[in-house]
Amino acid sequence: MESPPHIEPGVRRPPYMPAISSAAPVRRNVLFILTESVRFDAVCTEPGDECAGTPFTHRAVPGRVPFLQCARTAPRPQSRSASCSPVSNPPETRDAIHTAPLLFDYAHAAGFDTAYWTSQHLMFAHSEQSVRGLPVSHRCGGTDLDPDADIDMGARDALLTERVKKELPLLHEPWFAIVHYSSTHFPYRITEGDEPFNLPAPSKSPDDNAELFNYYRNAVYGQDRTIADLMTALRASPAGARAVVLYTSDHGEAFREHGQLAHTSSVFEEEIHVPGWVDAPAGTLTEVERAALISAKSEPVWHLDLPPTVLDLLGLWSLPETARFRAKMVGTSLLRRERTHAEVPLTNCSELWGCAFRNWGMMRGKLKLEAREWDFDWHCWDVGIDPREEHDLGRAACGALAPSAENLFGGLPKTAPERLSQE
Repeated sequence: MESPPHIEPGVRRPPYMPAISSAAPVRRNVLFILTESVRFDAVCTEPGDECAGTPFTHRAVPGRVPFLQCARTAPRPQSRSASCSPVSNPPETRDAIHTAPLLFDYAHAAGFDTAYWTSQHLMFAHSEQSVRGLPVSHRCGGTDLDPDADIDMGARDALLTERVKKELPLLHEPWFAIVHYSSTHFPYRITEGDEPFNLPAPSKSPDDNAELFNYYRNAVYGQDRTIADLMTALRASPAGARAVVLYTSDHGEAFREHGQLAHTSSVFEEEIHVPGWVDAPAGTLTEVERAALISAKSEPVWHLDLPPTVLDLLGLWSLPETARFRAKMVGTSLLRRERTHAEVPLTNCSELWGCAFRNWGMMRGKLKLEAREWDFDWHCWDVGIDPREEHDLGRAACGALAPSAENLFGGLPKTAPERLSQE
């Protein structure tokens, strides 16, 4: 069997979008905070009394509405661009993805001021191609913050926060902005003097796995401090009283729970289960919207639902002008109680990003079907009662998920014909 091809994002060709008017019930700004490689159990998603891993946002954002079952459909870095695009799920073609409007395109057409700030090095996986030509008034990449930014981790996240704190007040309301932090990407940047979890020398050796995980937790801890700094500054500003904030990570991170390290290797929970929350000051949501968010606390929430939710916050979700685009969207708005996901495809291999080796599956509720390219049959897991995915129930337990996955992907990862293409 041939290895999958190496595929990276290409240049976007978004359609022309005529001016549209927001139908939001209240005037609000929207800030989307996206981080890198942060798994669900590394963050205190739900408000509570104590928090060792992320104590700073835990204190700075006490009224957040948590999503305890938030998940990516693929543990790939594609969410840096695809989380901004409602068309990001297989079997969408590469052309369809590159010609779909991003959230910035919608917001700009509706007269919102827009900004995109990231500490990521935009040469990483040619990421600059997917954000080239964005209709934004303010933007930066890792090398704008530090000419010597690391290709994997980007610039220090604290530099990004300082940049955003200076430029956020320059945006004209209403605005939509994305802040993308990247210091938690391997090899993980720690903040010297800010290491509460036994500081070891980083090593990929299996014998040092526990120490590497602690090193990773220190990176998350340091990043949490600067995200809390941004949240505190935002809430102290005049515009902050009208700003709804969404937070999540592009994917999780594996530490050999199923024999693999980092991400893109599987669709197990350690790679796709991520933190997620919304923080909305009083008056920025209607009672119906807030009740819908709260009701999603313990329900499956997919990254596919985040772009529709942002569009709803911007007042653009149900407009006639967006209907032709909305028809292609997989997710639904978390501000409404109409969410249904019968079956959700999971894969690392798409026409936007290639994969080191093929791995995919399908999920319905808490049942997950998955396989990697060396597997001769599907595995079935009930992540509700077996969140560590230690007890394979066998293909039959997942019922119709196996034929659905085989129909979508062309078979098991081991036997499916190659379907990916490049421009």
